[in-house]
Amino acid sequence: MANGHGGKRPGAGRPRKPLAEKLLEGNPGKRKPKVLDIAADSSAPVPEYPERLAYYQMRRSTEPTSQDIWQETVAFLEKTGCLHMINPAFIEEYALLKSRFYEVERAISTTALIYDDEKKGGVAVNPGIDAVVKYYRLADLAWMKIWDVVSQNSEKSYGATPHDDLMKNLLKFNREG
Repeated sequence: MANGHGGKRPGAGRPRKPLAEKLLEGNPGKRKPKVLDIAADSSAPVPEYPERLAYYQMRRSTEPTSQDIWQETVAFLEKTGCLHMINPAFIEEYALLKSRFYEVERAISTTALIYDDEKKGGVAVNPGIDAVVKYYRLADLAWMKIWDVVSQNSEKSYGATPHDDLMKNLLKFNREG
């Protein structure tokens, strides 16, 4: 950078390849990949749904609640064998943010995206759109904390993740309001 504040930036550089991809390519770097013994630690108890999340949810329609998202994420992580490596706070953060995203998206789907602003004169954009974008971005960042652990420590590729079915869940909403 031209401002004289050089140095290593967190997250800079080429991202690491997932372990499953390294194993499929036959390990072109010739360095032995780090493979964790997942079977030894798989006896860890499954974390319970934190009841404090129920305080933040509003169940008005068919969108998934934070409890639904929590259970779906925990089931996916159990299938990967990486549940014991994930901090439960990461799952909690992801479930709360994604359920909030669905709530705001539901609210926007019943209102107009743009409207006449009588105070300023002209057309204005619904402020809920900014909220949707922010919640989606934050939920995506929370998911990446979880997915990084899974992709770096799993020998298999699991295809679609619970985070990937976003459009399917959005289309399930009851649009009548």
